Amino acid sequence: MFGNQPEQAYIIISKIVLYGLNEGTFPEIQRNPLLAQISMEIQTLVKGVDKLLDAHLAESTALLSNAMHAVEQAKPDYIVLCDCLSLSEFLFLIHVFRDSIGNDRVLCAANPSGMTSTFKYLARDYLNIPVPPEDVIMKTVGAELRRRLSAHNYTLFRDVDTYVHHGEGYPEVEMLIGRLSEISCRLYSKIQSLAKTEHRVLLLADHGYDFMFKDGDWKLCHGWDRGKLCMSPLVPILILE
Repeated sequence: MFGNQPEQAYIIISKIVLYGLNEGTFPEIQRNPLLAQISMEIQTLVKGVDKLLDAHLAESTALLSNAMHAVEQAKPDYIVLCDCLSLSEFLFLIHVFRDSIGNDRVLCAANPSGMTSTFKYLARDYLNIPVPPEDVIMKTVGAELRRRLSAHNYTLFRDVDTYVHHGEGYPEVEMLIGRLSEISCRLYSKIQSLAKTEHRVLLLADHGYDFMFKDGDWKLCHGWDRGKLCMSPLVPILILE
């Protein structure tokens, strides 16, 4: 259904997500009842995250702590901390590593603002980092996660966030999806390489991103806009073994 190559799988999954969020019209999704149904379920998921934040904004720290409690029980050996990873990448990685991920190893939390600054605040509370939130950096979060989880090491993957802030826009959304496919496959290769030497790998991101059409180009952005179909607040968490 998603093709034999990771690049092709990412492109189809991304189109399914965008179709569900009313950000694109793709004939290959419209013509396939199963893919169209998956798109509608994705829309339901994103609406659910929005409603959750709207009703339980103050409980975001507890949501992350609850998810991380399950991570602690899994005892990961290595941590891949991603600066920005959205729903398309989350579903793509679940697909390509489907034989290495149990049902109880697909987790998520919520970042109320969809911004790194809020994630650092939430992580600081969970990890008891003894510095003000504004002084916390992602390297600090990674190092403290490694210590808290007794993992061998950690690495930061910043490629997605770098592209969100500095990447070029494209007149056609398919061109932007293709660029993101290249980035996602780099992450796939990194995790695949780690999985050869590490028994359990934890993948955790600080927030997602969203698509926008501005000044004639499709671009990326992140941040929660109450009442809209936003992927930015989703905090993806995966454990591969």
